[in-house]
Amino acid sequence: RDATREIHLRRGLLTTRSAMQEVKTYSMKNVDVKAKTVIIEHPQRPGYTLLNQGPVEKTSNAYRFEVKLGPTATEAFAVREERVYDETVAISSMTPDVITTWIQNKTLSAAGRQQLQQIAQKKREIADNDTAIKRADSDANDLVQDQTRIRSNIQSLNNVSGQQDQVQQYARQLAGIETKLTALRDTQS
Repeated sequence: RDATREIHLRRGLLTTRSAMQEVKTYSMKNVDVKAKTVIIEHPQRPGYTLLNQGPVEKTSNAYRFEVKLGPTATEAFAVREERVYDETVAISSMTPDVITTWIQNKTLSAAGRQQLQQIAQKKREIADNDTAIKRADSDANDLVQDQTRIRSNIQSLNNVSGQQDQVQQYARQLAGIETKLTALRDTQS
């Protein structure tokens, strides 16, 4: 078996076209002193194409080859076939690491390599942005919980005389948290 591969990049799809060649060798031996003609019937396989010779006859499911054997001769007859198949993958479903693996493939054209490098870079930027947004969301949730706790404390202290200094301190903390929340929302935007 021999394999070859081509890679094409079009419209966000990575298509690999692979060709697998297979050789089946039939060995024959004429034990007679007279020349013989041997008919080899090789099955037709869907998706496979003959490469090296044409059959003398073709049936609905087989190729027939004629081989002339001399007296007491030994002969090998090879039937070479090829199967070509395509595999298509959407680049949008690939991670940057998978794209980097494709970039290293030697059968990829220079233009395709450059396009994949640009896409991988954009995907890394998107992943970094997603991480930053998740971090900002988590930080904002923590700050909102702190605000809720401080407001509850202020409400409790408002009912107790002599706690105005503590209430003012909590109010300053709320103002600081609000400033941080505004900065986080700007970052998320």
